[in-house]
Amino acid sequence: MQIVPTDNRVVVQKLRFEEDTTKSGIILTTKQKENSNQGKVLEIGKNVKYVSVDNKVVYSTNVGVEIHLDAEHYVILKEDDILAIIK
Repeated sequence: MQIVPTDNRVVVQKLRFEEDTTKSGIILTTKQKENSNQGKVLEIGKNVKYVSVDNKVVYSTNVGVEIHLDAEHYVILKEDDILAIIK
């Protein structure tokens, strides 16, 4: 299935991060929660100007629409919600 964004929207696949655990199995912190606003751009709308497919980006928290398909997590954002491109 392909998600095709409209106008100035971007489809971002959220990056996954490993959890830190002790030798006994205690979870110390969840890096995914700390870094849950990073992802890889998969699709862009026709009016997107500054972001390209395959860019890794940082976006504002609590924005966009989250979608869960085939065990993957995606976010549909407006281009203005993207704060930076990671190079």
